[in-house]
Amino acid sequence: MKRFVVSLVVTLAFVGCVLSAEFTATITKVSKDGDKYTVDISKKKKGEETKSTLPATGAKVFKADVSKDPDNAKKSIYKDGPAVDKGLANEMFSNITDKGVQARIFTEGDGKDEKITKILILEPKKGKGGN
Repeated sequence: MKRFVVSLVVTLAFVGCVLSAEFTATITKVSKDGDKYTVDISKKKKGEETKSTLPATGAKVFKADVSKDPDNAKKSIYKDGPAVDKGLANEMFSNITDKGVQARIFTEGDGKDEKITKILILEPKKGKGGN
């Protein structure tokens, strides 16, 4: 019985990992069709850029609270900060510049069923000289 319970927990944890993802991307466009939202994103990994459009209806939008991982200085920890007023209907998404909006994207589902569930808006990095 103990083996069964352990294997069940491991299986459920594995399935949960497969069906959800978390990554940093640039939001390049937010579209609204009726009450449905889609988000165009651009990701760079190892010098290659990938672009995709994901459904985001019902996604929660927050400003990110970012801190360094105390166990690994190269990693950051992302937490929900203050909620963004009006979510995806906020004017920051209707006036996106060429630089886009940097965000941490949380999704669920896989392949064509993947959808955005949460967006954490990242503050722009300050340049040299404190700007």
